[in-house]
Amino acid sequence: MARLLIVYGSEEGQTAKVAKHLAEFFRDRRHQVDLIFGKEVPADLSMTVYDGVVVGASIHMGRHQKYIVELAKKHCNDLTTRFSAFFTVCLTAKGETPAEKAQVEQYVQDFMEATNWYPDQVGVFAGALLYTQYGLVKRFIMKSISKRSGGDLDASRDYEYTDWESVDDFGDTFLAAIAGESVLTDN
Repeated sequence: MARLLIVYGSEEGQTAKVAKHLAEFFRDRRHQVDLIFGKEVPADLSMTVYDGVVVGASIHMGRHQKYIVELAKKHCNDLTTRFSAFFTVCLTAKGETPAEKAQVEQYVQDFMEATNWYPDQVGVFAGALLYTQYGLVKRFIMKSISKRSGGDLDASRDYEYTDWESVDDFGDTFLAAIAGESVLTDN
């Protein structure tokens, strides 16, 4: 049994949903998991007590949450001394064009450069269009963006694009890596 930490940032809830799914996935496999929303990280959090750490963030307005970027910067040394993974959730990840794929890769690269943390594993998951939860202005903006990218336009319903099988594969890969490593000790 490994002791694992998942810290996430979320604007509209899809990244939180992915983080909670991973936490349950790990718990179902008998691992101890602490799940923390990035705005509620205790000031005295020590990542050194964990065998593995997963950090998740969403893209909102072209950027990851500042509080997650700051967390990764602050804990960069601890993140690099144990198996660590990063996942990002964004609508662009549902796209198939080379330009869309390049944009998603750039989001991840920008995060790593901003934090100086280069995780052992990276996952990218498509997000959701939650039209029914948006206000009038945001619904109009999201519908315009979706129209330009050939996306779903019926604003009377929501669309979830997250591939949950890919999320489970990410979890399996993470656990296999944890199992293959010896338990790290504090320096």
